[in-house]
Parts: sequence; structure tokens; C-alpha cells
Amino acid sequence: MKSVIVSLSKGESVSLPCTMYEPLSVLQRSAELFEFRSCLDKAIEYKDPLNRIAFVAGFAVSSFAYTTHRLKTNFNPILGETFEYIDKRSGSVVKVFAEQLSHHPPLTALHAETKDWKLYQNSNAGETKMQGTGLLLDTKARTYIEFSDSDHKYFITSPVSKIHNLLIGDPWLEHFGELVVTNLTTGDTATLKFVESGLFGGAQTKIGGFVKDKNGKKMHQDGG
Repeated sequence: MKSVIVSLSKGESVSLPCTMYEPLSVLQRSAELFEFRSCLDKAIEYKDPLNRIAFVAGFAVSSFAYTTHRLKTNFNPILGETFEYIDKRSGSVVKVFAEQLSHHPPLTALHAETKDWKLYQNSNAGETKMQGTGLLLDTKARTYIEFSDSDHKYFITSPVSKIHNLLIGDPWLEHFGELVVTNLTTGDTATLKFVESGLFGGAQTKIGGFVKDKNGKKMHQDGG
């Protein structure tokens, strides 16, 4: 097989060479989300919800740490395909289970847990759109996190991504828009804005935002 047909929105499609793909499935790639799970392990130490949500936001941002350097996409698993992974390298043991719920359109469900927290996530191909020589992608990923010592539930939404120079030039990837963490129990939020680069690059990988209480008062500032 030399090429893969990728379906876009509104019935559009584009043929991509197999060399643009990593030898990994989407399910395998999803387990990389827990490379920096230490943020969640640290969050359990803080009982104050405003401090805890800051660490949850740190964990959410960490999943984008290396994505800008990995331009190759991953193969779409077949319907019903699963992937299980247990990570014992450090801290608490993490058990991960991912399943492909739909092949087309792609829909993936992920569950992970330790003795201190649980995470649920679903993501799909979302909206894809060609913009010039680039591809805009909104995975519509939705993530929920619960901690064992409280009934608080955290809801995370992700920014959009864009692959620049997909057809011509040197391709590069960026994320822009807002990543929002919401404590569904208290109403506290942590909002981090991924700054979109300009015409010639500029502010790539720059983020900043605030932790706010339920009344919208800024309690912590984050950035990097």
C-alpha cells in the first residue's frame, strides 16, 4: 500500500502517501497522554479546588508537549479494535484501555485510572478543513477527570490544530485557541489560550491564561 485516502468534511477527500503516517494506531498514540501523569498525581495532594484545577490544567497542556515535532499522523483502527496498557514506571500504576467505537467517522473512547484518579475521554475526527496548503483539524476531544477523595468532576476541552504546508514546503504543526478546564461541581475554571502564529510563524507554542473561581475572579495566572 503506497497511499491512504483521508476523508474530509462535506464529502471531500485527499490521498496521502503512507510515508506520512507513524507505524502506530490512534489507540496506541492515545496512551501517550499519560506521559506527564505526575501532574494528576500531584493534584491529589491539594485539597483546595483552585490549586487542584491548576494542576489538572497542567496535565491537559502536557499532552501537546511533543506534538509539534511529530507531523506524521496515525492509522485509523478498525471497528472494535482495542488497546490495553499498564504503566508501572513511576508513581502510581496507570491502567489504560482504549477502544475504537467507529471506523468512519473515526470515534475513539479512552479510560484510564490509578488508585487516586480516573479519566474518561472520547474523540473523533471532528471537523477537518483544507486552508490553502494546510489542514485545519478540530478533534472535538472531550475529557473528564475524577479524583478518589472528592465528588468533583473536571471537564476539559481542547484547542484546534493545524498542519501547515501539507502539500507544499516544509510541514509544521501548531495548536491554537482555548483549552478550558471546568470544575463541574464548583464552577471554577482554568482557561489557557494557545496563541496562533502570524504569517511568518512568530508566537508558536506560546500559551497563557488564568484560573478563575465560580464568580469569574482571577486567582492564578499561568503561562509559558
